[in-house]
Amino acid sequence: MMIGRQILFGVGETTVHDALIRAGFQVSAEDSSRLVTEQDGYLEPLLRYLGAKRVESVDFSDYEKASIIHDMNQPVPNHLNGQFTCVIDAGSLEHVFNFPQAVKNCMEMVAIGGSFLVITPANNFMGHGFYQFSPELFYRMLSAANGFTVENMILCEADPGSPRYRVKDPEVFGGRVVLSNSIPTFMMLMARRTHAAEIFAATPQQSDYSPKWSGAVAPDRAAESRRGPFKSLAPYRLRKFLRRFRSVPDPFASAAYERID
Repeated sequence: MMIGRQILFGVGETTVHDALIRAGFQVSAEDSSRLVTEQDGYLEPLLRYLGAKRVESVDFSDYEKASIIHDMNQPVPNHLNGQFTCVIDAGSLEHVFNFPQAVKNCMEMVAIGGSFLVITPANNFMGHGFYQFSPELFYRMLSAANGFTVENMILCEADPGSPRYRVKDPEVFGGRVVLSNSIPTFMMLMARRTHAAEIFAATPQQSDYSPKWSGAVAPDRAAESRRGPFKSLAPYRLRKFLRRFRSVPDPFASAAYERID
């Protein structure tokens, strides 16, 4: 099941061919070209080549000829729940206003043992859709309480050749996983539905607040004033001028990120 009928937008034949070869497929350049050009670049031929026996897509309107017309702001019909070994969102959920319902729909349509694949905006996409998302959100939603586990989460800046970074769960990391950069950045994740559970029976909560509410740790008052007195008092133009002479730190220089290429 594709959320929105997905297309190989900006992806050339050579890119698809190289990716399939790296993944271990014995595919000819001609076959790779066919996968990209058939059906006007929509994803169905590639998904079938990868083993899909049935490919569906759901969208609000039929302008891209989705196979199922449904408003993801509303619950999906019951007959779709648990019917798909893989649900793919490659850039639709950020455009749906009622995001909690939309992502719940996706999670409910995954069969036990199946996968939920997501490619979504993380940083510097303001105006692209309604939302940009954090690792914390998906780790808390795709949790054992909701019948899921996140098997892999990766951040990658949109610049060609940018390295990829595996992202730790903030709850396991023991702190907030933050990123301050200036380049549009994608979050890519794969989650597995491990068992049946009532999704969002309990509302997900941010992991660093839960122990504070329970009294397990004291509130971090210092975090509220980390800007420092100079940054608070110095005029913006002066701070902007001084930044020209400051070395720019690596935004991924944190133990929360593991470079994987």
